[in-house]
Amino acid sequence: MKIFFRYLHSDFQKIRRSSILWVHILVPIAGIVLFLLSYVIKEQAAGSMVESFLGSMASAFPIAIALVCSMNAEQEADAGNFQGLLTGPSKLLPFFSMTVMLLLLGFGSSLLAAFGFKAGLAIFLHQEPFGMKFYLYGAILIYVSNLFIYMFHLFLSLRFNKNVSVGIGIVESLLSLLLLTGLGDEWWIFIPCSWALRLLKPFFQLGGVIPMNPEIKAAITICCIETVLIFAFVIIWFTRWEGKKTEE
Repeated sequence: MKIFFRYLHSDFQKIRRSSILWVHILVPIAGIVLFLLSYVIKEQAAGSMVESFLGSMASAFPIAIALVCSMNAEQEADAGNFQGLLTGPSKLLPFFSMTVMLLLLGFGSSLLAAFGFKAGLAIFLHQEPFGMKFYLYGAILIYVSNLFIYMFHLFLSLRFNKNVSVGIGIVESLLSLLLLTGLGDEWWIFIPCSWALRLLKPFFQLGGVIPMNPEIKAAITICCIETVLIFAFVIIWFTRWEGKKTEE
């Protein structure tokens, strides 16, 4: 365990002066500012504004994940063609460390976005339509629904290149919006990029609670199964990977 934390500390040191860390900080702040300005201009109800903000956050998550995963993969490639990941005494420890670092950054960024927006509404616009738990549960819901996307894009970024990962991330974000309509009624539970937005819908309707109806239970079950499978697939693939990428 001590060795793992050393790897994790080393990974955080690597990104201390890189743009990876700043993306996780500045993107949520930029989103908060834009939505607060929109609130002032359009004078919307605060409740609907929160719904729009978290919904936009959920739909943009695949693009953000694709970007940070590809940036991290590029950093590892530039630092020695992935030798830091592949030449240690344990091949999996550096990979787990890198994965945990990205997941921790993503979780922190989610909390920053949710609570930052709540603080902005309260401080600048004197509006508090929901309590702390609503924002916390909303951020956790969005984050957990995207764990599959993290592992998928980590694989894409290591195996292929930035263009592939970011391009698929854009498609996933657009598809998540499309599947929010009637077109996704029968299929959304099987498609990872749709989980966050689809689960947010009843979450908003019930004021921060997800109803445990048969469809939601099926979606949560499939989400768990697919997430475990992608984790297992990427781990098995990584143990056999030799650092080769497809650049075209």
